[in-house]
Amino acid sequence: MIKLSDYFVAVLIGSLSAIAIHFAVSPSWSMPVAMLAGMALGMVVMTVIILPFSLVGGIFEIIMPGMFIANFAGMAGGMWIVAYTPSLNALLAFGFLTGLLINIVFNLYDRSLHGEIAPVKEDSLK
Repeated sequence: MIKLSDYFVAVLIGSLSAIAIHFAVSPSWSMPVAMLAGMALGMVVMTVIILPFSLVGGIFEIIMPGMFIANFAGMAGGMWIVAYTPSLNALLAFGFLTGLLINIVFNLYDRSLHGEIAPVKEDSLK
């Protein structure tokens, strides 16, 4: 069963990481410095987001894809700013799609390992 809260948090992590990187990383930086700064910013954003949302969706379902989303969006976004200086809208779309696609991959992989898990019915508990 797919929980929409997991997708919401994944998209939020990607989008807010992209916004933070847009305002913090300068196009005059070298590419390795921008990559490391973007990764660190993405991880800080993820840490701030997972604290309140872990009560809603469960910490494991959020932190596993969130780590990949924050690292990839941070590193790629930081290098993209240095190489091409994209607009905020382009970075926001990149962060949104990064969060969405990485979470889809995690859900498909989890389904291939465990199969579809049916919700528990009240009649089966008696």
